Amino acid sequence: MPRLDYAKWLNATPRVELMVDNVGVMDLSGVLAFCDAVGGSTKPHQLWLGNVASVGDFHGRRLPSRLRIFEWHPHDQRTAGDYFNDAMARDVAYALDLQRLGRSGCDYFGQLLLNHGFSHMKNLEVDDSAGQDNDTLLLLLVGLAQFTLLANLKLPEHYFSTYGVG
Repeated sequence: MPRLDYAKWLNATPRVELMVDNVGVMDLSGVLAFCDAVGGSTKPHQLWLGNVASVGDFHGRRLPSRLRIFEWHPHDQRTAGDYFNDAMARDVAYALDLQRLGRSGCDYFGQLLLNHGFSHMKNLEVDDSAGQDNDTLLLLLVGLAQFTLLANLKLPEHYFSTYGVG
């Protein structure tokens, strides 16, 4: 799809769910055009990005304010290495309007919560993919402690059995 058509296509489609998966390498101008188009769209309520490492931290762009569900898995976990850092966490936190976000599945959600606390959130559902190991779960739980206004929290059931949460 030509770069200039990203925004036109996103705004013309009636879908409220956008899923982008396994996108090969994009050059910087293509990534910026895609981020601008997603950020400028008024449609998506749900955004799922999987193995789209080029998009990275959204390059200073905000995601749609109507976004309620955010799934972000920017790369293949088997080859991830030290992909995520504090600068990227700040940029992702900036991209999200967390006052409206209600559900997240993010490879680094615990780190986002811990380092960029979102204490104003009232409702949160953490997807199964938000943490698959003890370190990630610990970061998630420590980050959740900063949610002073949280009224509703839904964690995956396996957290309670596998990690002894509760």
